[in-house]
Amino acid sequence: MQEFIIKYLSSSIFALAFASAGFQANAQDAAGPPPDQSTAAPAQPDTAAPPAAATPDTNAPPAPDTAAPASTPAPGADTSAPSTIQLNSHFSVGTPDGARIAKVTLVRLGAPTHGFDENQRYLEVPFITIPNGIDVTAPTSPNVAPPGHYMLFLIDAAGIPSVSAMVRIPAPWE
Repeated sequence: MQEFIIKYLSSSIFALAFASAGFQANAQDAAGPPPDQSTAAPAQPDTAAPPAAATPDTNAPPAPDTAAPASTPAPGADTSAPSTIQLNSHFSVGTPDGARIAKVTLVRLGAPTHGFDENQRYLEVPFITIPNGIDVTAPTSPNVAPPGHYMLFLIDAAGIPSVSAMVRIPAPWE
């Protein structure tokens, strides 16, 4: 009897270990040897319902809309964005889409260490539309925009960002 209990517990532990590791054992392996046919209960007829009609997968992504118009192209920032901007100053960014621009942002380049980025910055800066571009007001304080490199984005009213232009805010001693 002890041998049977030890064997049963051992097989149950292995079955649990395999199941938790993603393996499945045969039902016969988990249940032991097949029962003696002379003492087995008569088989019951299969009363399971037929499979339901196929239902759509609610987690599937929506089908692409082929009739949708082409998306609006991103606003363009040409190379006239300065490579260096001074705090508390104005600078011009040339773009043919000045009237479409809704926001101008500065995003500090990432510097993660051990899964944390203490340099992370996202700044919306004020601007006005001018002929052939926009006039942007740089941040006023190094507490808000510490010296370093930033990506300058022009974002239109639909929320579409431009390709970034790299700008640098120099340190006060430079």
